[in-house]
Amino acid sequence: MFLDSAWISNLNMRFEIQKKKALERYLKAKERGEVDREIIGLLDFLNSLPNLYTTSSCAGRIMLLQEFGIKKKDHKIKAKWHSPVKWEEFLKALEEINEGLIWLKQEPFILHVVGRTLEDVQKILKVALEIGFKHSGIFVFEKERYILEINGTQTLSLPVKKANKLLIPLDYLKFVFELAIKKLERNREARERFFKMLKKEFDAILPSSRTQSL
Repeated sequence: MFLDSAWISNLNMRFEIQKKKALERYLKAKERGEVDREIIGLLDFLNSLPNLYTTSSCAGRIMLLQEFGIKKKDHKIKAKWHSPVKWEEFLKALEEINEGLIWLKQEPFILHVVGRTLEDVQKILKVALEIGFKHSGIFVFEKERYILEINGTQTLSLPVKKANKLLIPLDYLKFVFELAIKKLERNREARERFFKMLKKEFDAILPSSRTQSL
């Protein structure tokens, strides 16, 4: 298929502009402490590659979600942890919430990556699927803009309290909490394997071709 050189040049220019803006947002978010520290190394690596940049991400977390209605705007995160938390700290946070329906949730690693070409994001998707991140895929939201969404598989969601009353026995709550901790740890292990394999996949790219300011 013949591709017009001016058209290709325009796509590359648009990608560079979008990447520059995304990196500016990312660096500001890092400065404000809004980026999960557990995945900063991964994000820095991806953003250093010339044909890729990241948008939204989460390392994976355990949280207490307060629900007042069915719409997302009716939900409020009351406490969250991106690394294992002590039972006593978790229980104290739960005891302080006395309104609405309270959910204990463990959410997986999630990452969005934009690629200059389809082949660029396919390389990452291949690694993600090999790791076991089967709920991952590539989307095209506008012409020639390829966005990869990676989703971990470790999840847990359970309503545990309504207003000031526990919905389940305390010993079962502790069991579910410990299960959430185990899932969060498995999430971390898979995420770290993904980063390790990703670096091998892109090992051929010379350091001099990467963005140096991250």
